[in-house]
Parts: sequence; C-alpha cells; structure tokens
Amino acid sequence: MNRLLLLKVASWRLTSVPITLLVTYLYSGKLSGSVELTALLTVVLTTCQFAYEKLWIRYLEGRLKRLIEAYKLAP
Repeated sequence: MNRLLLLKVASWRLTSVPITLLVTYLYSGKLSGSVELTALLTVVLTTCQFAYEKLWIRYLEGRLKRLIEAYKLAP
C-alpha cells in the first residue's frame, strides 16, 4: 500500500511543481525567487499530502472494520 501511495503522491507532484513554478513566476516576475518558493512548497506540500493520505487510509480502514462488525451483529 505504501508503494502505491508514494507513486500517487509523486505523480501529483510531477504535475503540480511546474504549475506552481509558472504561477509564482507570473506573480513575482522573478525566476530565482519562484524556484526557491516552488522548492519550499514542494517539500512542505508533499509531506503534508503523504501524511493526509496515510490518515485517510487509516480512517477508511476503521470505518470498514466498523461496518463489517455491524453487519456480523445484524440478525
């Protein structure tokens, strides 16, 4: 599961990094500042996305477990 999650996060980052770089460059007009900000945002947002995805999977697994237990208790 972690491998698939890592692939999902990495593939999104490959899409989002050029978009972020373009937007920050269009906003600031400075390439060096845009590259620095994009690098910082990439590290922060990749870490946050990976953590969020892990928490979301944990939530779904817990919900599925409760549904299975409720189904077993039903007459």
